Amino acid sequence: MPKLPEVKIKDFGSFAKVLIDGKNVSDKITAFTFHHQAGEIPKLTLEIVPDLLELEADECAVESRDAAGEEVTIRCKP
Repeated sequence: MPKLPEVKIKDFGSFAKVLIDGKNVSDKITAFTFHHQAGEIPKLTLEIVPDLLELEADECAVESRDAAGEEVTIRCKP
């Protein structure tokens, strides 16, 4: 299994500091969700604003865009 990134989150009330492998990415994070269901591995979801997004994946395609072309939905076949 590949090494997983080390993530640290410090909550300051109305904002948070997010570090991934020691690099501060707080200015790119728009939201985060932590979910831990009994008997399962905890999961952290980070919503980010990328400077550039390149996606290479088999069986994936852009499904829809909003009117401004800013919000994109990508669907991949299971």
